[in-house]
Amino acid sequence: LKNPAGAKSMVITFGYLDAGNNWWWAIDNLEVIAAAGPAEPAKLSAARTGTGLSLTWTGTAVLESADAITGPWAAVSNATSPFAVQPTAARKFYRLKQ
Repeated sequence: LKNPAGAKSMVITFGYLDAGNNWWWAIDNLEVIAAAGPAEPAKLSAARTGTGLSLTWTGTAVLESADAITGPWAAVSNATSPFAVQPTAARKFYRLKQ
């Protein structure tokens, strides 16, 4: 279902007409699933903060880090935007994974 922009609620109405022997018919366990549209890509930005770095991102992507650009990549535990980074090595790489 695609709701209009800004909609906060919805009403679904349905009927099961001309079912014949309606004494035995039942509708149960209905499920409404949101329509999947194209995901907005996450955006990562970095800013210097004195001797550190502040990473800020949009969306629900997971921040990952690695010691080399080729990985291996690992999720940064408890990373929420904005995330403060204090350098502890000569280099560190960060990316977002959706």
